[in-house]
Parts: sequence; structure tokens; C-alpha cells
Amino acid sequence: MSDGSSANRLRAMAVASLLDAHDQYVLHPDMYVPDTRVHGSFIPGPASVGHVTAPDEIHHATLTTDRSLPFEVQMAGRSEWHRGDRYVRRNVPSFSIELVTHGSGELVVGRKRYDLRPDDVFILHPNERHVYRACSREPFRKLFIVYMAVDDWHRRALEFTGLQDVSRIRLAPADARTVQAVMERIIDAVRDAPPDGPLAASLSAYELTATLARIRGRHEDARRLASRIETVVRYTLDHLGERLTIARLARVVNISPDHLNRLFIRSLGIRAHEWLLKLRIRVASEMLCKMPWKVHEVADSVGYDNAFAFTRAFKRVAGITPRAYRRLAWKMR
Repeated sequence: MSDGSSANRLRAMAVASLLDAHDQYVLHPDMYVPDTRVHGSFIPGPASVGHVTAPDEIHHATLTTDRSLPFEVQMAGRSEWHRGDRYVRRNVPSFSIELVTHGSGELVVGRKRYDLRPDDVFILHPNERHVYRACSREPFRKLFIVYMAVDDWHRRALEFTGLQDVSRIRLAPADARTVQAVMERIIDAVRDAPPDGPLAASLSAYELTATLARIRGRHEDARRLASRIETVVRYTLDHLGERLTIARLARVVNISPDHLNRLFIRSLGIRAHEWLLKLRIRVASEMLCKMPWKVHEVADSVGYDNAFAFTRAFKRVAGITPRAYRRLAWKMR
């Protein structure tokens, strides 16, 4: 068996492509989200004639369809558009937050029009028709983060932030720099794809929405909740090989187990112990696919006292035993 530091490194590798053990994507960790532009049309303006660069720098995230992370980032990147460029967006089942950093533009949502200028955040909601365009002579530049928003739990998480009915937020310069720093972290995590990239992007996306909610003066406890969720998630990953309990996780953020469960239900739609179970099994499933460890060694690495308890938990989540899962995964290679 490897030493503790080696086990931690292997767990970090496993977390990199966490997949829901009973989901259809469990054996395909390298699947990517299709470009949302198939649901809309980018129409270049006259000023773009002769430009050879694409209007967007898009970085796709790995699709996980995971409920144990606060938000799932589909893609992130930067845009530089020229006067007259516009994008018609319709029937897109995703939620996008975009920050204007240079130039000016216009957003049309239904019959409402919003002018866009530096330090404005504009929000594109799922399945709504939007048109936004570049209006200034200088380049219209923005950062964008696209979240998964196809399941009820995603919508509940977004509704919690109070942003579901907001199209534009005018930020003070200091707030804009804070928001930009968070968005840059998400873009870096998606582009560079480090071992903890999906987790880092998800936590930063949660921080982004909570920050915007705080700026708007709605849900004043959103920032504290985001901090507590992040603290619990990171502590769990750092101590995954230990015998974690919900009481212990609650003590980490100085609240009761019942309060911790309420926070998880309110923000993620799942109880804390269910989240912990799924996280352990998903990390274990990656180890079973990639590490030549015995089942009892994998069990020990994700916090189970013995192989029997681990096998029972694994079968509850995945529907098959760890050994059967490993055989199936290796057969699919």
C-alpha cells in the first residue's frame, strides 16, 4: 500500500474526472459539452470583415452531471467583438454570466433593452430569447462563464442566489475587479484542466453567484453559505481517507449537524450525508478504473473500515459491486 502522501496524490487524480457512479457517462470521463452556439447564431458585423480570429475564446469543461458540486461549469472564456457583431440566442438550456471589460454593447431580452458598458454584468437565462451586440467603435470585450442549467437542482441552486430574474447588474469598480478575479480563476481552471479543475471551477462559480447576490443586496447570507460549503468540501477532500461523520464536518464550520444538512439541502438539494456518500463512491470508482489496488485498499482510501461496508455502499450507489464495476471499466478500455 502506498504511503499517505501518495494516497493523497492518487485521490487528487481521481477527483479530476469525478463521475456519478450510476450515470451513463461513468465510463466516459473525457466527454465534452457541445458548443451552445448550435442553439443560436453569431452574426458578424461589417467591422469584422477581414478579421481572422474567432469572436470567442472558448474553453470546454468535462461533463460530469454531478450533484455533489455546487455548480457545474460547462464552458468559460473571453470574447472580443467588433461594432455590429451580434449573437441571437434561443432555446439554450444553460445559464451564462458575462462581464463587460471594454467597449459598449446592447442586450435585448424580450421587449427590454439594456445598454452595456465596462463593469456591467449581464445574465443570460435558460431558454429565453436574447440578442446582444457590440456597439462601440473600440472592441467590445467580455468574460463569460456558462453553467449547466438543465436539471431541477441546478435551477433551485440558481434561484437561491436571487439571480433568476436579473438581466443586468451595474457594478462599482471595486466590485467589478472582485467579480473579474473570480471569473479569471474559473477560466484558468477550465482551460488548464489541473487535477482539481472541475472542483475549483465549481467552487469559484458558486462564489461568483454568491458575490453577485451579495452585491445586489439580496440573500445577505449567500456569501457566508458559499464560504461554509467550500470549507466543508475542501476539508472532506483533504481528509477523505479518514472516518468522517456529518458531526465532524459540522464542527469544521462551527454549526450543528442539522444546520449543515439544511445548508446542503437549501443550496444543493441533497443532504450532507448523501453528498458525502456519493463523493466517496465517485472517487473510489476512479481509483478502481485507474489504480491496481485491491478493493480493501480502495475502501480504506475513501474512509471505509472494511471491504464489506465499502462494497455495500458502492452497490447502493452504482448498482453493482466494486469488482464488477472494475471488470466492466477495464473491458471498456
